[in-house]
Amino acid sequence: MMRNIFLIAVMFFTIGLSANAGIGSVTIDGKIYNQLALRPDYNFGKFGLGLDLYFYIDDEGKFYEKTWDFSGNNAVETLLDKVRYLSYGKPSDRFYFRVGNMPSVTLGYGILVNNYSNTIEYPDIRRLGLDIRTSSRAMSTQFIHSDLKRADQAGLVAFRATFPLAPRLKVGVFLAADPDLTKGLLDSDDDGYPDYFDDSPDDVASYSNAQDTYESNSAWWDSSCTAFDADGVVGLSQEELNNCLSGAGLSVNTFVPGTTLNKETITGAGIDMSLILTRKITLYSQFAQLMMDKKDANGSSSSKFSEEIGGEIYSSSLGWGAIPIGLGFSFGPDKFKVSTNLEYRMNSRHFMFGFWDQSYELNRASVESADNIRTRTNSLLDYGKLNGIFFGMNMSMLNFMALDVSYQHMAGETWVDDGTVSFSSVDGYFKEDEESKSLLAKLSLNVSKIPKLKIAEVYYERTNDTSFDLSEPSLNTIHGYNIGYEFSEGVVLLYKGRTTYVNDLENLGKLKSNFSLQFETQIAL
Repeated sequence: MMRNIFLIAVMFFTIGLSANAGIGSVTIDGKIYNQLALRPDYNFGKFGLGLDLYFYIDDEGKFYEKTWDFSGNNAVETLLDKVRYLSYGKPSDRFYFRVGNMPSVTLGYGILVNNYSNTIEYPDIRRLGLDIRTSSRAMSTQFIHSDLKRADQAGLVAFRATFPLAPRLKVGVFLAADPDLTKGLLDSDDDGYPDYFDDSPDDVASYSNAQDTYESNSAWWDSSCTAFDADGVVGLSQEELNNCLSGAGLSVNTFVPGTTLNKETITGAGIDMSLILTRKITLYSQFAQLMMDKKDANGSSSSKFSEEIGGEIYSSSLGWGAIPIGLGFSFGPDKFKVSTNLEYRMNSRHFMFGFWDQSYELNRASVESADNIRTRTNSLLDYGKLNGIFFGMNMSMLNFMALDVSYQHMAGETWVDDGTVSFSSVDGYFKEDEESKSLLAKLSLNVSKIPKLKIAEVYYERTNDTSFDLSEPSLNTIHGYNIGYEFSEGVVLLYKGRTTYVNDLENLGKLKSNFSLQFETQIAL
């Protein structure tokens, strides 16, 4: 009853505002729900507020209660899930902040954080990011946090400060970090047990079928498991109980949050300088160093990243990257405007330009097998000494088409594994005369001159790879489209299709595509 009253109240207060409603369907826990989403926008002077009010209703007219659960500790997260953004000012103002979704954010000139997105898994995962910027004659700053709602699972925390050395010369220092890459494993119910290690990945109250069996009749199990009480202490420890349950033929889930997986931290630090030649031309230079730390449950550093690989000893210091010279310039009238970046790049072994990029949250951590978790830091061990060029362009043509393209071509060495053991074996080697390429492209049409068409976008991204062949994708591959068709005035049918790639756990060493389709009817209110 209360939810029905709340829905009516929300619809009443959004009428007459800048808002739209979305009608579609979603599948939750194998069951199909009708979806009604209201997305009002409010403006109060320099403040802006966007809400994402979504309701899931089954075929019996009942609400899906999990997304509106205000009990106990769930109340805060339920409320925060409904905030699309809260902002103040514009990025160019002396003070600006935005809390909520971050479709694309870059730190400085992008050597570490370039086009990062915390919405790449929306609506399955709703993150509440933070972007704060200040500007004065003495100093400019920017602070980024990828998810305030789940602060202990944040994939990016970054800061940059810029100081003027002369009227046209500035120097910037920056720091970016992921406190624990293993937190990137999918955990649908946020219970601390990643889905791969959770017997009930959609039930926050359950993680082990064997434990559920015990709790359903704990008194009987306690009396039956006395033979497993080896330490003589009254009551069974979790280890003793697991031994008893295993002895009874039950499959025990031995995963322990914060213990089973070693904590893996990566940090990047660097400096950049920029010289403004004219209003449209800037010269700049960048340098960054990546560092990592991996600790077990006792806080001791793991030896996995300090073993000898290919004749080298890997420690906390990974690799460095530099852009000795970069040129940014723009030209053309408003009807044909082009902004371009040209860079010469070079790096040591074990460094990746734009480590935090558009696809970061997708391959921050992934399961390769029952005993192997591969993180993005692991991938750095495959990167050799490289040098090459980067080209980026944003072009607007005749107020009809917008094209964003960036391309990186590096040459040098790449780690090659003979395939008999893991990538960290001494049986591998760095092969010379190899190439590493990255391509990001997005084409958008200004549909105001095309009848019935409201949105038309297509995009493709593939980073740090040797090929752009769609038939042989990598974990760093994303492509998709956004299309909106107007049925009648104020009613738009929206399709958002996105394809990403994940490890196929049933065919180790292979990838499988993960196609996500958002389909809804948007109604302007």
